[in-house]
Amino acid sequence: MNISCIIVDDEPLALDLLEHFVAKVPYLELMGRCENALEAADLMRKKPVDLLLLDIQMPDVSGISFLKTMTSPPKVIFTTAYREFAVESYELNAVDYLVKPFAFERFLQALDKLTTLKTPTPKQEKLLIKAENKTFNVMIRDITYLESINETVIIHSSEKPIICYQPLSYFEKQLPTDQALRVHRSYLVMRDSISAFDQSTVYIDGTEIPIGRTYKERVTETLSR
Repeated sequence: MNISCIIVDDEPLALDLLEHFVAKVPYLELMGRCENALEAADLMRKKPVDLLLLDIQMPDVSGISFLKTMTSPPKVIFTTAYREFAVESYELNAVDYLVKPFAFERFLQALDKLTTLKTPTPKQEKLLIKAENKTFNVMIRDITYLESINETVIIHSSEKPIICYQPLSYFEKQLPTDQALRVHRSYLVMRDSISAFDQSTVYIDGTEIPIGRTYKERVTETLSR
């Protein structure tokens, strides 16, 4: 199924880059590009769309103000040079918040969230873990975090820790993406277990877990929603 979209940005170079990105994605159908919210509103009256790629700081009407005027808005991915509006954007149910300059790979990550929203799956409750010549049936709600040490992964939970030999990336694929969050090359944490966080650390039951430099932006954006 194709996803129709409109690009809204007051910077010509940003419009050109996003149009280039959209053209590379087979299922995206570009319905138009607009330099401000008023142009976008007029176009949307003529052509309803599934997705807005929306800048925030624009003359006359900001992207956030524009979104607030709509009673039944399409899905929105914000594209902006300003980080400080991230929390407010997610309060408005934005799919994602892209900080300029962003690469095509980051753009695809945002689109992946959009397609995931269109095809919800039943909530996963259990995880089968092979360790100690046994198969453990672990409730996901009991897991707090996973820690990679050398060739092993330690699964910390409300029960006794389980030590197994699958790589951390294996569990990252097995656990629900809306519950598990990779914060470091050696740590995968369960979001419901996080009691606090700052720019460099997440805190779980008195345990301080570092946030890796390459994960920092994504972790901060995710936990700020």
